[in-house]
Amino acid sequence: MVAHPARVLSNKGYYLCYPEHKQHLPALQTFRAWLMEGTDARG
Repeated sequence: MVAHPARVLSNKGYYLCYPEHKQHLPALQTFRAWLMEGTDARG
């Protein structure tokens, strides 16, 4: 799924924050993976 077809270059960033004890929830892992597919983020 593509949320928006335009690619935007920026020196600004976003953070996905969640409680550490929820990091293994399947829904959160899936959402995080989907976000990371569309980024040039490292790490």
